[in-house]
Amino acid sequence: MLEKYLQNLSNRDYQRFDEKYVKLIFYCIAMNLRIFRLKSEMEVQRKYPDILLIPKDQSKEYKGVMIEFKYLKKGEESKLKEKQEEAKKQIEEYGKFEEIKELKNIYKYTVVAVNDKIYVEKID
Repeated sequence: MLEKYLQNLSNRDYQRFDEKYVKLIFYCIAMNLRIFRLKSEMEVQRKYPDILLIPKDQSKEYKGVMIEFKYLKKGEESKLKEKQEEAKKQIEEYGKFEEIKELKNIYKYTVVAVNDKIYVEKID
């Protein structure tokens, strides 16, 4: 769905476009997922995971989700692996913090947008 939104933006929308806009579009989409509380840039030991989706009902077996976003402009596709690795390192670091460990059963993803294409990687 995120990719569909990005593909519907005009060239003018992409002027000065960066990661925060990709995250904001995703945040707006995720607000419709009523089983989650959303946290944007939640401070964890002076670090800031981009998005955390925390299940509202902890008694059920819903899993949380942590996502780290990156953005590359059109023509920067050659930097994709580098950005994915950067995001992966960040998300692995966040996963070591006690505040994140307390969110049992959490899925971790990196999302790299290259202009209007989305590359998702699940981190174990």
